[in-house]
Amino acid sequence: MYIGAGILLRNGRGQILLVCDAKSGRWGFPKGHPEHVDKKSPLNTAVRECWEETGLSAGSDYLIETATPKRIGKRLYFYARSHRDTFEKPAFDKNEIRDVAWWNMEDFVGRDDILNSDLRCWLKKKVKSPFLGGSHGGREPSSLAI
Repeated sequence: MYIGAGILLRNGRGQILLVCDAKSGRWGFPKGHPEHVDKKSPLNTAVRECWEETGLSAGSDYLIETATPKRIGKRLYFYARSHRDTFEKPAFDKNEIRDVAWWNMEDFVGRDDILNSDLRCWLKKKVKSPFLGGSHGGREPSSLAI
């Protein structure tokens, strides 16, 4: 049994989509715990949580790239790629999520004070994957006019 699942989503500019938790103020991947509606499927959990936290839908906004999830911390994550370069800022539950933004990978390296444990674990292991692509400049996250 898995305790949760999420999506590692990259856009056409090579940026990673992160959400800022309303309670902790820490950034991490869209993720969450399984619910009955997920029918014990980590992929269903990941897709549902990404939609709930960002408003982005599998198929119309992004495509899942991996059939087998990668374990990061205590959760399973699926790699996904957006086939769009920009999005409208989605509606999200401000009681749960403070903000949603695209980050350049180098912008959150070394910023452990604002990252959740799964994102820190992922960075520490230096996950190597064609999913990550190259460097795109050292800027602050581009808030979702993504």
